[in-house]
Amino acid sequence: MLSFSTNLANELRDRHASAYWYIKLYYGDESSFTGLSDSDRILDGDKYRGLVLGWGGFAHAVNIDTFTTSTASLNNLTISNKDDAISGGRFSDLFNAQNYVNRKFTLHMGAVGVAFADHAQVAQGIITDQVKQNANNLTLRLVEDISSVQKEIPATKIDSGT
Repeated sequence: MLSFSTNLANELRDRHASAYWYIKLYYGDESSFTGLSDSDRILDGDKYRGLVLGWGGFAHAVNIDTFTTSTASLNNLTISNKDDAISGGRFSDLFNAQNYVNRKFTLHMGAVGVAFADHAQVAQGIITDQVKQNANNLTLRLVEDISSVQKEIPATKIDSGT
């Protein structure tokens, strides 16, 4: 279950709230990241490029009968791939040069008027190698790493022979 700071939760209750998403795509030794959002933003001194054309959606399944879950994934994160979009070139050029595959991502939610410290991290995971691209956009599939928060559901099994 997501837990938001009081300030963010109060802002989100306002029907006129200006909430937004932003994502950090880590590369190299994961000490550096490229920040992306749906519009250009400066957050806590870091620049987030407004290259996200579509966020896609998270998919996650839980089977109550068998006590199993599937891995959550953010499918179809679509990023502008137009020439001169980022670092003087296409995002696909940067994606290949920085080697984002199998590196960490974090997805965050913020709102206008809410301090950066009160923003919420809503997902974390791995950038997969499942990439679709053309001259206009690049689409990524991200897999959430929920192993750190997943817990085994206790089950009592009774042997009918006892």
